Amino acid sequence: MYLLAGILALIAVASNAYHELQAHDGSLMVTVINLIAIGGLCMPAWRAVRERRKYRRQREAAVARARESDTSLQTLLEQLPCSVVALDPSFTVRRVNRQVEKMTGFSAAEVLGRKCYAFFGSGRICDNCPVERALATGEVQQNVKQERTAAGQELFIEQTAIPMVGKGGEIRHVLEIVFDATRKVTLERENRDVFVQTVGALASLIDSRDTATGRHSVAVRDIALRIGRQLGLSPEVIEEISIAALLHDIGKIGVAEAILNKPGRLTEEEYAVIRRHPEIGYNTLAVVKPLAKIAGYILSHHERFDGTGYPHGQKGEEIPLVARILCVADVYEAITADRVYRPAISVPEAVRIMHAGRGTMFDPAVLDAFFADLGRSNGEAADAIASLAALPGEKPGSGRGDAAH
Repeated sequence: MYLLAGILALIAVASNAYHELQAHDGSLMVTVINLIAIGGLCMPAWRAVRERRKYRRQREAAVARARESDTSLQTLLEQLPCSVVALDPSFTVRRVNRQVEKMTGFSAAEVLGRKCYAFFGSGRICDNCPVERALATGEVQQNVKQERTAAGQELFIEQTAIPMVGKGGEIRHVLEIVFDATRKVTLERENRDVFVQTVGALASLIDSRDTATGRHSVAVRDIALRIGRQLGLSPEVIEEISIAALLHDIGKIGVAEAILNKPGRLTEEEYAVIRRHPEIGYNTLAVVKPLAKIAGYILSHHERFDGTGYPHGQKGEEIPLVARILCVADVYEAITADRVYRPAISVPEAVRIMHAGRGTMFDPAVLDAFFADLGRSNGEAADAIASLAALPGEKPGSGRGDAAH
């Protein structure tokens, strides 16, 4: 439009200049003035044309570069051996590679432009969703979960959500990289089954060596698990408590039966042998990689909260939490069960003795959790716990040097 206006103006002014030339016998001055007027009118139009052409060339070049970059990115994504899904902050799928269809059975046409949880989940954002966490934190997040394909096949997937940040610091989209972890999870479960069977075999070994100790370990496990749940610990820690409790006295396989089952008071030498069982247990299990952490708990289960326990005199939170839980469960079960060297102590008396060790032998928080659980299931214990404030202080223990060895 600017070009047409300029041409029309040029024609009009040129025509005017021609007539003036005839009338004034070719006056050069008048003609020059009119030509200047022509230039002043046309130049803006020509500049506009040049600018529009320049802008169009730049835009076309940018589009071409973007298309080339987009094609390169998609080519790269298609070569990856895993599923890749690009999602915007509203969880809408913006890009996928062909591995997504191979893994899930959903084609690109089915998923693009839709919410990821509409077909990959249950119609809502998944629990522990790594994409949601990546959007909230701006950091890479991971997760493993069970998923169902379009054909209904169950598989385990390992997700890594990577937030992609724009120039202004905003998260423009999240790149979710997904691996099929079914074989890995299946193998881990098989290994876990073997591990559990191994623990069971070791517990049976303890039982065959000393039936009382075997029964004691099972009872300690049940008490320790209730304490762990009362404290609200994670399933992973609860599992560690279960295994550690079953094996906490495995070191006693290195102690002579004559000492373990001696009906009378132990000599100092015999008690010194008994005190070695946490270290024997640790040395036995620490070389087994899946049990190495459990071995540390077993090593510390006779440590006392005030630092007077054994074998290393650990104090307070230097003692692992699982070991502090085992200490409470171990002592309670030991003093409320019949032993060859003494009859069982009553529940109210056991509560009184253990309360006297609050903050010295026992972690106060762990002991309080134990009492809270015990009071709900045992009426005698509930009455004893309710009257604790009126009881005089008393340290736990027995004539053998330690209530549970």
